[in-house]
Amino acid sequence: MGRYLLFLVLAAVVGGGLLTLSMRGTLSGSLQQHAETQADVLAREIAEAGQSVALSEMVGGGAFRDPTVRLGDSQDYEGGQFQIEYIPGAGGAEATLRVTGSHGGAIHTIESTYAIQPLDAPGPLWLDVPYATASAVGGTKISGNGHDVQFDRRKHDDLELDGLLPLSDLNSDIGTAVSAANSSLSVPDADAWAGTGGLLDGLNVNDAEGLYQKALGALDTDSGDVRYDGDWTVGTPAAVASGRGATFGGGPLASVPMLSARVASFAFAPAAMLPAAATPGGTLPDATFGTAASGTQITLFDGDLTVAGSLSGHGVLLVGGALTVLPGADLTWNGIVIVHGTDAVLPIDLDGVVDVTGMMVVVHEAFPPGGHLDVSVYRAQAGMNPAIPKGDVSEQQYPWTTKPGFPFHQHMHAFDITPASAPRGDRVFFTESGVGRHESVVQFKEFLSRFGATPVYLTFGNPQNDGYSRFRLDVAGADGTEGVLKRSVQAGFGRFAAAGNDLRTKSFPANALRAFDVDVLSLRALKKGFDDPACVEWPICIGQDWNRRGALAVRVHRASDDARLYESTLYWHMRTDEIATHAAEEEAWRTKIRNGEAFGAHLSFGPDVTLTFDIREIAEMSERLNFDGTQVVLVSSSTSHKTAAEARATPATPENVTICHKPGKAGEKTKTIPTANLSSHIGHGDYLGTCAVAPPAPSPGANVTICLLGAEIQINTSALDGYLALGATVGSCSGGSGGS
Repeated sequence: MGRYLLFLVLAAVVGGGLLTLSMRGTLSGSLQQHAETQADVLAREIAEAGQSVALSEMVGGGAFRDPTVRLGDSQDYEGGQFQIEYIPGAGGAEATLRVTGSHGGAIHTIESTYAIQPLDAPGPLWLDVPYATASAVGGTKISGNGHDVQFDRRKHDDLELDGLLPLSDLNSDIGTAVSAANSSLSVPDADAWAGTGGLLDGLNVNDAEGLYQKALGALDTDSGDVRYDGDWTVGTPAAVASGRGATFGGGPLASVPMLSARVASFAFAPAAMLPAAATPGGTLPDATFGTAASGTQITLFDGDLTVAGSLSGHGVLLVGGALTVLPGADLTWNGIVIVHGTDAVLPIDLDGVVDVTGMMVVVHEAFPPGGHLDVSVYRAQAGMNPAIPKGDVSEQQYPWTTKPGFPFHQHMHAFDITPASAPRGDRVFFTESGVGRHESVVQFKEFLSRFGATPVYLTFGNPQNDGYSRFRLDVAGADGTEGVLKRSVQAGFGRFAAAGNDLRTKSFPANALRAFDVDVLSLRALKKGFDDPACVEWPICIGQDWNRRGALAVRVHRASDDARLYESTLYWHMRTDEIATHAAEEEAWRTKIRNGEAFGAHLSFGPDVTLTFDIREIAEMSERLNFDGTQVVLVSSSTSHKTAAEARATPATPENVTICHKPGKAGEKTKTIPTANLSSHIGHGDYLGTCAVAPPAPSPGANVTICLLGAEIQINTSALDGYLALGATVGSCSGGSGGS
């Protein structure tokens, strides 16, 4: 029995030892598998990190550059290494980046091809107008650098002008003028402009009006931009000096108030020295706005601009009316020049020396009559809410007190043309009383006075239907308004905006608001509030809808709980019973054009006009005007991976190999690359070894197919020994043999 027990004990001891050895073997294999799995993950991460570093270095200055110049061919990283190969494409517009990460025997390669997609714009001259005519004399030069003069036909189509002002006539007239200037006219289809891949894709606008409004919204006089309201003349008019009878703004140039003392003091003045406009309009001395160093200044003349002397600058020049460059005068601008008008005729007379490098844009917002501006008011001292969007109607104003059920405090149909004795116009003054001021009907300031010093804030709702409106805001003691803030609605409140929301002001005491008005520039760009089956009557529908059916809304909120206290909506309206009147007004407008009344933009180019398209000058405004700028796009990408386990199971092959890269070319150099990438290098002429040692003399006609790390390549037999040392086999990777 004792011997039997001893045998069992010995068996247990021996068996336990065997079990322990087995467990140790399993544990060792598990640890190796774990290490190899980690190596696989790390090789991928190292390759991705190396690609990111190399790509950042490869892209710069609007062109590709070799990242290995600064980074070298390889770098140690997180216990492994990444190696970089840069393969430039033809013409420099494409480049391939091959980055290989290695760790613990695992190798991961990312090969990606990139292309440069530069910012683009319509061309040297972009016409966003309903109709245009042009004339040019010998000497005019329009250089598009591959871009034509562009006419945006969408306004022409929307207004159905072809029967009155045929597009074929425009093509002939403008085409002849630009042809004389060594350019061509292009009239793209309407759907070629907006959307991804459209002509305006990189500018991030839908039309030239959007570009103009974007520039207006970005204008910031506190940051060095310049604004002059009214009609201005820059420089001393030669016509006045010589006594010729030239005219300006419909009257003699001599009648324009000349700031003689300032002109004497500033024969040529930089923008910082120019006098600010105390009253709209006047005369300035010769001037330069912006510099080549900054290149991003915005200069606005919000009215007709006549250049009688010298005007030059960089950045964006905005002209809110007719542009005239008199004979003997000089306009030189690098950047974007936008001329914008709303009258029936927009003249652009360039009779002096004009040199615009960048792009010139003409925007004409001239529309037939029809429809009116409607204004509705809602308010509630306790605050409105979605369940009761009409607010408190207990103080409803006449005549609505006699018409129970209408959901607003006040509503004014045809606000802009009533009363007949003194039409209000399309600028709504919310805080002022008296002739041409509207506090008595909008009751904005009276309502705010009830809140004393309670903190409130303003917001704009539905800015996409803002009618290209501008606003003026003055809040006592408020940082950011600096007395009076003037901006476009779409651009928001600027420095007075709340953090993260340009369409909301900072909070301020209700009784600190001194002035506020909204000037609607285009009724047709407001929400179209025509009566239709979906809405029995627009004032009622708006009052019943918390979002006011998309109409532009001016709102006052209480800061403590965000309650909506006051709201005024502005929209383009026409009742059913007014449609016939509208049709008659539009037909009368068309009849005037039919009878020869002038309509559209007219461009007159003198002999010393040069317009040169230069995308670099436009791209300088990318940050300020939210252009896309030059972009790098991924054309194709592929990856390959050799696991650590595969490397362990494969006959020993060096992880890296030395080659002569680009032998006999300007970029010849000795490189160390991952062996896994050798086949692609051999394919474009590289060879094993350093560039200091010439490759073996080739054996004439003696080539052989070898399989190296899964890739089949053709080599000369004179180099075979070097590849066999790397683990290559003769023949195809599928097992066949080959030679020639």
